[in-house]
Amino acid sequence: MPKRLFSIEEGKEKRLEISWKLNWKLSWQDIIISFDEQMIGIIPDQISLHNGKNFILPDGSELKVQQLHSLSYGLRVSRNGQPLPESDDNPKIIYKNSYKIIYFFAIINLFIGSLSALGKVEIIKQLEGDFIFIIIGLVFLILGYFVQRRSLMALKLSILIMLIGSFLEFCFATMGLFTYFSYIVMQILFIVPLFQGIDAIKRINEDSKKRPTSA
Repeated sequence: MPKRLFSIEEGKEKRLEISWKLNWKLSWQDIIISFDEQMIGIIPDQISLHNGKNFILPDGSELKVQQLHSLSYGLRVSRNGQPLPESDDNPKIIYKNSYKIIYFFAIINLFIGSLSALGKVEIIKQLEGDFIFIIIGLVFLILGYFVQRRSLMALKLSILIMLIGSFLEFCFATMGLFTYFSYIVMQILFIVPLFQGIDAIKRINEDSKKRPTSA
């Protein structure tokens, strides 16, 4: 049975457990909510999970568990309205996912470019793609470095490059000059969580400004 562990406070032990079953349609069912290995509630199916359900923790605080949206297995888990540290809608989680995606995209480009340079991928060599992909990979490594340091400009630039790249690659594909369709789809799928990262970084920066500084 798959499960996820959550801490109810930053830096604290992970005492909350959410486990579930998947039916033949890959839909969630029998979602069990446990705290300190004691069951505090159950959500019967994915429809109920999508709508969200509230539970009371032993300390009297209110826990809410909800699926982020129907096309994702992401969970929104909050306590008294505040997302838990491991909740998928926590700005820190979204922000970390943003720079991890950029680093991953960089590595993929470097890998493809290296294979092309070695003459292993003839499709890519139609566009002399070895140097193009390697350059793109290096650019995204640099952008990932700055996004990891919460640079909104670097994140927006990453999205812009992916958008332009996807458009150009699609145009080349219609002319039969580029047939690596999975690469185009990958970029499109990456763009959505990167857009979410913009709001996440803004919220983190705002929280940092509100946090009192020690004298």
